[in-house]
Amino acid sequence: MKRLCFIIAASLAAVSLAPSAQALSCMRPDIERELKEAKESETVYHIFVGYFDAPQIQRKDINGDDPFIMSGRSQTVEGFFSGVSLAKRRLDDVALERLPVRIETSCAAHWCGRVPPRDRKMIVFVKAQTDGSPLMTVGPCPHMAHNYSDDKVKLLRRGL
Repeated sequence: MKRLCFIIAASLAAVSLAPSAQALSCMRPDIERELKEAKESETVYHIFVGYFDAPQIQRKDINGDDPFIMSGRSQTVEGFFSGVSLAKRRLDDVALERLPVRIETSCAAHWCGRVPPRDRKMIVFVKAQTDGSPLMTVGPCPHMAHNYSDDKVKLLRRGL
């Protein structure tokens, strides 16, 4: 009985002392799959290609949080987007300059989404909102937001 109690205690200690061992497992980003999801969704999405200007979110220390609970924590910041709203043909792209946007980041345990840096050109699916600015959502796993490349834009144009 003592041996069983020792084994159980040792196992629990190992699990509780190493929360970072519970790695976040993300699906590999796939811009074509995400375009298909956006087209099939009841939500209206726009594809923005350009730069976001928004303050970085300062996360609170989560040492007191239980690392094994998937957190619903989210924070939203107001920012601006400059670039284009992508269309099937380049001539039909809509130029946007300092368009107000909301950026919502969320977390899963220790892993959190981040506001894109101002100097990084992005390709992002943003949700159209009837009650205000378009909404970009950023979770801990890359989804609906990609670093820019000409090849990715060509793939998207073919799928529009």
